[in-house]
Amino acid sequence: MDSTRQKKFAKEMQRELSQILQREVEPGTGAMITLNHVRVSPDLGLVKAYITAFPDKMLKPILEMLREEKGKIRQLLAARIRNQVRVVPEVDFYYD
Repeated sequence: MDSTRQKKFAKEMQRELSQILQREVEPGTGAMITLNHVRVSPDLGLVKAYITAFPDKMLKPILEMLREEKGKIRQLLAARIRNQVRVVPEVDFYYD
């Protein structure tokens, strides 16, 4: 059961992360990555992003690459939302 604040923050994180994945990550992978939904912890310190990829055989390598590049993705996210939040959340990627 998510609070209204969590839902709003999750919607904003989904919007920003999907743009980051589309512009920064997707061109280098050769696959289409879709961010299905985002869950946020109650303290807004952790974001769980659930993704799918096309073609399906690329999902596992893409997921591993996203987990390795978490720091870079968090920096890109920080540049976009630094004026909206105090602490930029950690981002974890899962397949959906």
